[in-house]
Amino acid sequence: MNPVINNLQFYKSGKIIKLLNNNDQLKIFTTPLYLPFGLGKKNSYNNTTEYFLDCFVSTNNEEYETFITYIDSLETEIKNIIKTQYKTLDNKLTSEPGYYPILRPNKNYPKILKINFKRDNQGNFLTMLYDENKNKIKLTENNISDIFTKNTSFKCLIECSKMWLFNNQVGSYWHIAQIKLENDKDQSNEQNEPIESNIEQNNIYNTILID
Repeated sequence: MNPVINNLQFYKSGKIIKLLNNNDQLKIFTTPLYLPFGLGKKNSYNNTTEYFLDCFVSTNNEEYETFITYIDSLETEIKNIIKTQYKTLDNKLTSEPGYYPILRPNKNYPKILKINFKRDNQGNFLTMLYDENKNKIKLTENNISDIFTKNTSFKCLIECSKMWLFNNQVGSYWHIAQIKLENDKDQSNEQNEPIESNIEQNNIYNTILID
C-alpha cells in the first residue's frame, strides 16, 4: 500500500530540489514491471557508469489499475504545487513551467517508467536486490548486466531523489531503493498482503519491504 499524499511540497537544498511528502522523501511501491529493452547505462561526471531501467508497466496483474490511479493522483498534486511553488524551482522563472510525466508517453506502446540504480561516491550500489524468494543478492558491476536482461520482470520500492528543471519543463528523478525479481510467467492470480505505508528510512537498506 502506497503512502497517502499529504502536504506535498518542494524543498530546495543547495542546488538540489526535493519532493517531500509530509516532510519525508516520497517513496512508492510499484506494480510488476518488465524490461522491453534490457539494462540502460551512461557515463556519469565522476567516471562511473550510471545504470537505469526503462520499464513497461505490466497490465497482466490485479495491481495495475490501483498503481495507475495512484500515479495519476500524485501527478495532479505535483502539478498543483508547480503552480504555487515554481519560484522554489528557480526564482528567475516568470511563469509556471510545463510538467514532464512520471510515466513517459510511448506512442502506441505502454508508457515507460525510468528508474535509476543508486550508487555511493565510491561506485558501490546502494540499491538492495532480492531474488524471487526474497534472498538478498549483492549487486555489482560484474552481475548487473546478467541479471537485468530483456523481458526481466520485477517489483520495486522507488524514491524521488530530486526534481529537475530543463527547457521550461519540470520532471522527477527516481532511484531504486529496493528491487525484487519476479517470475516471468503470469502473475495475475498472485495474492498480495498489504504493505504498511509508514516506510522508515533505516529499513530501506536492511529489510525487504516489497511483497
